Amino acid sequence: MFNDYNFRRINREIIKSREKDLLDLPELYFKLHEIKGVKNVMFSSHFSRCPSLDVVNCFGYNFRTNIKLPFVKLIYALKIEKEFTNEECIKILFLNSDYLYGNIGVFKASKYYFNKELNKLSQREKLTLIVMYENPSLYNPIRRPEKVKLKVDLFERMIKNKTN
Repeated sequence: MFNDYNFRRINREIIKSREKDLLDLPELYFKLHEIKGVKNVMFSSHFSRCPSLDVVNCFGYNFRTNIKLPFVKLIYALKIEKEFTNEECIKILFLNSDYLYGNIGVFKASKYYFNKELNKLSQREKLTLIVMYENPSLYNPIRRPEKVKLKVDLFERMIKNKTN
């Protein structure tokens, strides 16, 4: 079951993502959502579980897949959760998420929205990418800058409160 093309592809992509440096982006995400170290709570809300199910969905287990059984996705997610860390899962999601306008991944989004490399972004700009990861259409900084600003302000207050 774990030797099919789709699952091997997910494994390869996660392992390949280890070479990419996202700086403190995953750490910021986990600080905001308090899921670092959480395991096997797949059925709770999006922000309080390991992102392994999102990884499975990210790599073709939606409309493009030939596997239509939902339990297969859950089994794959559990296997990923067992073999990889939450940090590796969120990293692959940041690298493969759609940030609109043909920008797949945080590196392209950073260039497009801020005209900077990822390592040159301020914390506020990184928080904007995290906000966009959660819902790129709703938090589109071009179409809805006020909505993005409110959410980023909220995230900044959350981080400030957690450090105090």
